[in-house]
Amino acid sequence: MLQDKFKLSKMNIILIILNVLLVILVIFASVQLITSLKDTSHLIPELETTAGKSSTREADATITTSSETTTTSTKKQGNETSPYYNIDLGSILNEELVTKHNLTQEEKSSLGAMYFKVLEGIYEGSDDDLINVTYLLTKAKDGEKDKLTKNNRDYGIVYNGKELFNKIFTSTSKDLITYYKYDETPALILNRDNNEYYKLGSLTGKKPYVVTSNQLEGIDNYNYKYKVIYYDADYKEQGYKTPEYKSSTVTIKYNDLDKRWKIDVFTFPNLKR
Repeated sequence: MLQDKFKLSKMNIILIILNVLLVILVIFASVQLITSLKDTSHLIPELETTAGKSSTREADATITTSSETTTTSTKKQGNETSPYYNIDLGSILNEELVTKHNLTQEEKSSLGAMYFKVLEGIYEGSDDDLINVTYLLTKAKDGEKDKLTKNNRDYGIVYNGKELFNKIFTSTSKDLITYYKYDETPALILNRDNNEYYKLGSLTGKKPYVVTSNQLEGIDNYNYKYKVIYYDADYKEQGYKTPEYKSSTVTIKYNDLDKRWKIDVFTFPNLKR
């Protein structure tokens, strides 16, 4: 009979117990899986960004916010009415270095870089850190002396130009600052009608040169030369495969009468005299 053929052995009992345990484990795992699928806390958070902050919106509708460290560059915007901008020479030129006679080599290099930056503010139309003609030319109204159009190019006034340039240039170089031109267009002009200086505005809004390095030459306690190495930003448009490196120099001279370093002789990228 069937009962006689089927006998429970010790091995059979062990196998039955193992099978029951496996079935229980499968049922438990299935319950856990179904529960986890219904739980929304495991979802990837939705990232929302705002200016300077990031917010993580969790699946359970809670919000955590963390501040980010960001670097911003703010261009000087100027004023709505004349004078349309404020000249702040001290933001570029360190007065302590300018008036210190015995400079170290490192200090001379720093002062040279500052004076080159000052020259950019005077002669480069897209550099508005010193003389913000870009803003001025968008705000100046017809008939105001702040804006001048000459030879189909727009110029912006240099407020207190005479006082400014007396601080920067030696008397010899100051007489020559309006002689520099881009092709046939003066970069800086002295309007004889009101005896005011005007800076040429930029057509592109970008510097036409890229500075790569600098060095010092002819160093002594009264004169030294700061040399800038650069190349034209549009060298590919000019037909070159690689940049053609050029140089500009700023000779800085200590004036015993004024007790300060000033620009004595200089050349500037793409300017001719």
